[in-house]
This record gives sequence, C-alpha cells and structure tokens, in this order.
Amino acid sequence: MLYAVVALGGDEPRLPDEVKSRLGRINDQYAPAAWFVTFDGTADELADLIWPEDFDEAAHPMPTGIVIRMAAYTGFASQRFWEWLRVHLP
Repeated sequence: MLYAVVALGGDEPRLPDEVKSRLGRINDQYAPAAWFVTFDGTADELADLIWPEDFDEAAHPMPTGIVIRMAAYTGFASQRFWEWLRVHLP
C-alpha cells in the first residue's frame, strides 16, 4: 500500500529510524512536510508504528502527524515524484 505521512508539528520533524527500517520504499522529496511510503499494512498499523501507545511526545522526532492511504492522486509536483507514484501506487 502507498501512504502519505504528514507531519503536523515539531521543529524539524522526521520519520523515526526504527520506522524507516519497517517500511518498503520512502520518497522524502517533500520532507519534512510529508513522506510518501510503501507499507504492507493498514493506515492504523502504520500510525501505531510511528506513534506507539507509550511514545514520549517531547522526545519523538515527529510528535504529531497523520497517515493517509493513497488510492489516487492529482496536483502539481515534480516529474520525478509523479514517476515514483506511478511505480508504487497499485
């Protein structure tokens, strides 16, 4: 599945290192605002991976954010990004 992970706060938000190792592909062209990732699970499972129940918000590299499962896309972005989406969106 293809997901957008969007940071909603933090000074320099980033995906936690332990999360990166569990993801498939990561497009960080638009980070720190958003990451586009492949993950073999649900949006809830990805959110739980990024923000586990016992996480320390003050110490977390992305204290707040949202996970969005992507089924379609449109807009204005770089050609490289559109190519990446075409390859990774089922």
